[in-house]
Amino acid sequence: MKTATIVLDICSYWHAGTGRGAGTTLDALVFKSAAGLPVLPGRTVRGLLRDALEKAARLRAVDETRFERGPATWCFGTGLDATAKESEPVNRVERLEEARFRTDEGKLQVDSATLGDSPEEARKWERWAAGSPGEVEHLYRGFASTKIGPDGVVADHTLRSIEVTVPLRLYARVSGPEEGPDWIGALREALPLIRGLGSHRNRGLGRVKAYLAEEGRR
Repeated sequence: MKTATIVLDICSYWHAGTGRGAGTTLDALVFKSAAGLPVLPGRTVRGLLRDALEKAARLRAVDETRFERGPATWCFGTGLDATAKESEPVNRVERLEEARFRTDEGKLQVDSATLGDSPEEARKWERWAAGSPGEVEHLYRGFASTKIGPDGVVADHTLRSIEVTVPLRLYARVSGPEEGPDWIGALREALPLIRGLGSHRNRGLGRVKAYLAEEGRR
């Protein structure tokens, strides 16, 4: 196995939601490590990379012919087909179950994105955070938004507050086979196509620059 490290330079506040809230104070909380540090889950990183590879293939920035069934499928496996995803709720479960037996496994493994450009550095950050809860709190803010009606007045019952994380740099390790097509080269071409991550990107959250650590911009 060989490994590449992806750097995510997050340039604005961002929200990687857990689906949970905090009572009356915040409607949506972000993912955090055991010690309370920011984390972008591996499945989210995987989704960003898949989308970027699909775009790169459409733009012919990556040679699709070198990858069986295309770079995105070779790297990350078969995605859910549009029919399964867009089906009515009654049929969706059945279609998803059928699709499960027509999928191919991806060749790459993607870790969650964390602080620290190596597992050792990530563990150092965790030890620091465990002993510095007061400092860790400053990595997060509250972000409130509401809806403006056609008359220019705030609509009733639309105030929503979410937790956001401050701009910072995260690292995600990607592991894959030594043999076969140049998957690291394909990622290198696709990464600049990642411009945003997390939710509320249309409101300016989650602006990001993505590149390989080997490019020397640490």
